[in-house]
Amino acid sequence: PSTWTISKAVTHDNESYSGFGNAELAKKLRDKNVQRLFIGGLATDYCVLNTVLDARKNGFDVVLLRDASRAVNVQPDDGTKAEAEMTRSGAASIDLERIAL
Repeated sequence: PSTWTISKAVTHDNESYSGFGNAELAKKLRDKNVQRLFIGGLATDYCVLNTVLDARKNGFDVVLLRDASRAVNVQPDDGTKAEAEMTRSGAASIDLERIAL
């Protein structure tokens, strides 16, 4: 196994809500024959949403880790709406406690 650190929005002129804002991520994943991504983080309704949607656009299977994500919820249901949009894109979702480690 290997670990990578992928930084996004590291310059003031390259803001991105998605981990795929830097094309390097998709290439690295493909080079390692990665097919499925487990995604969680802050914020469900911004960075997680955009990373999941970009992962799906890049052809990866995605599992949203619901209980490893939190929404900003500028509007009370923004997180719920984001989860629905990710599901519509083809992402599956699960709570970490349901994954056998």
